[in-house]
Amino acid sequence: MTAGPAAPVLVVADAFITDGAGRVLLTLPTYRSDWVPPGGDLEPGETPEAACVREVREEVGLVVRPAGLLVVDWLPPHGHRPWPMAYFLFDCGTVSEPSVVTEPGEVRQHAFVPREAVAALVTAATLRRLTLAAAARVTGRTTYPADPRLQ
Repeated sequence: MTAGPAAPVLVVADAFITDGAGRVLLTLPTYRSDWVPPGGDLEPGETPEAACVREVREEVGLVVRPAGLLVVDWLPPHGHRPWPMAYFLFDCGTVSEPSVVTEPGEVRQHAFVPREAVAALVTAATLRRLTLAAAARVTGRTTYPADPRLQ
């Protein structure tokens, strides 16, 4: 059997960042209508950790050092994204809000959002990952959720 060309996969690395009150840092990108944690796509040759660090610095001006991987996720192709997506959500710790400076070309707004208010701002997939990330931060165990098509 001859293998064909590899199918493209979008790989995303985001940061789970909270403030001292346990609120989650979310951003409203210029290219989306829903809120997401800071982060983004890997560049060629970049590791997920390096992409997370770079994207957080570019989007919200924070220098982070991922302390561990909280969630690994996979999503099937959807809408404008014809490829599957592999998703890494890293624990990037607790910060103070005054240290956040958004990049206007990428981020319209940022906010530290109480966990009970997150659902109103994010997609179901993002809410699922953030909920799992909060639990994984407590247990110290990386989570891989079930296939979203089966839920």
